Amino acid sequence: MKKPRLDQYLYHTSFFSSRTEAQEFISSGFVLLNGDTAKQSSAVKNGDIIKIINQNYFIKIQTEITIEGNTCYVGYKVLEKGKINIATC
Repeated sequence: MKKPRLDQYLYHTSFFSSRTEAQEFISSGFVLLNGDTAKQSSAVKNGDIIKIINQNYFIKIQTEITIEGNTCYVGYKVLEKGKINIATC
């Protein structure tokens, strides 16, 4: 089995309610894979670092992926999360 695509991974780990929603976030630059902007089709492997940025919060996770035959098990460990405060000067 191939490694999961980034949009599939984010959908199957319930960060987004649909692959389309995940694809929109990725293409808008709000998802970083190992510190870089990513493509929807980027392959995700065990141990990758993903940062998801929303309007007022972010979460940084480490992927946990196990492939056994034709089955892919996905999970994650939260490394960091927090609020984003935007101040006008």
